[in-house]
Amino acid sequence: MKQTVINSFKTAKFDILIWAFLIIFTLFSVWLGHGPEAFTNAQITVFILVVTFIKTRLIILHFMEIKHAPLPLRIVFEVWGIGACSLLIYLLLFNQ
Repeated sequence: MKQTVINSFKTAKFDILIWAFLIIFTLFSVWLGHGPEAFTNAQITVFILVVTFIKTRLIILHFMEIKHAPLPLRIVFEVWGIGACSLLIYLLLFNQ
């Protein structure tokens, strides 16, 4: 019983850490989208797309518990994430 309580506390602590990173990434993306003039719009958009897919990966792995799924399902998810992000960046940069 005691071990279960300790494991659930560690899990809750880790979930809060993931949630904090998601908030920080969101705030940084908003600031970058409205803030500095040092970057081009394309650079800012690429950065925000990459951050969005990192956030998506964290949410799906940790809160939807795909990290405990069978390996083929995880491979499909990882390939989808990398492929979708790469395709969007390609379309943004080379289709203008």
